[in-house]
Amino acid sequence: MNSLNRTTAMPVTSANQGIHTILSDDKLFDEAQTQHLHELRVVRFSAIGNTHLLGTKKLGLLCSNKCPGKLILQTHDLLASLHGQHITVVGGFHSPIEKECLNILLRGDCPTIICPARSLDRMRIPRGWKTPLDRGRMLLLSAFSSSNRRPTRQSTVRRNCIVAALADKVFIPYAAPGSKTETLAKRLVSLRQEVLTIPDDHNSNLLDLVVRAWC
Repeated sequence: MNSLNRTTAMPVTSANQGIHTILSDDKLFDEAQTQHLHELRVVRFSAIGNTHLLGTKKLGLLCSNKCPGKLILQTHDLLASLHGQHITVVGGFHSPIEKECLNILLRGDCPTIICPARSLDRMRIPRGWKTPLDRGRMLLLSAFSSSNRRPTRQSTVRRNCIVAALADKVFIPYAAPGSKTETLAKRLVSLRQEVLTIPDDHNSNLLDLVVRAWC
């Protein structure tokens, strides 16, 4: 690898949008992904959309909530460059920065897997997601039970670990020093998972971990 705005939403239930279950040892996951999911004690997922995206080449996207402006712009450019590369981007797309990234991806042709830090049960889905869902370019995937109706700090941390477990490579545009994102980056490096970042002084903490530069 060359290396929401607010919208009207509609409630989704298993009755009207076909929420279905995928087990973590499903053939859609490769052996390494299944192992990582079992280590995280993920037994099953709820899913809406094109589950075959799980079998594609996947780039995980994780970023600290606050990111230097120059890195945001470079992140936008890098994600836009994925157009036509047949790479699926997987992430939580919850923070303002990640939502901007999702908008860029949806304007192109890049498939996306969105992992909310909550259950899909009665989750409100933006109308802007309807077309990519209908066209098979999007998958909503959650490992949380129906009792988890709102994202929490704990569920967000767990969700980010799941995003990394699903990805072939993980792109971290910025991880604030001492942040949970930095802690996860250290864990991924220790597991020998390939992690990419933007070569910049703001990312010296990541580059010191032997995280590869995406350039």
